[in-house]
Amino acid sequence: MQSKPKKDFNELFGFKYDPLTETIISGVSPEGIDLLDRLLSFDPRQRPTAEEALSHPFLELYHDPMEEPTIEPMIDEHQDAEYTKEQWKSIVWQMVEEFLPPSWVNQDLIDDS
Repeated sequence: MQSKPKKDFNELFGFKYDPLTETIISGVSPEGIDLLDRLLSFDPRQRPTAEEALSHPFLELYHDPMEEPTIEPMIDEHQDAEYTKEQWKSIVWQMVEEFLPPSWVNQDLIDDS
């Protein structure tokens, strides 16, 4: 079961506030404002993925799908599970113990000494 916010941002604060439409952003096209508005969406489910953002009309001149690698979304086996506090502690501790930093992290530490 996914947790859902009890109230949206506007209900929570009692008024509707949209910072991108409340102020003038000089020199930015409507497409640029649209992209910023979507990227800065309060609800993360409404934000574009990296792939969607890169294919937005505002970035059309710079977008080349052949030079932009994509990756499959990571699936967390625990994301939809319901655990007790103690079970979560155990799961997180196991993840910490199993974590292996990328090789370049260790190399940077050696180079700095």
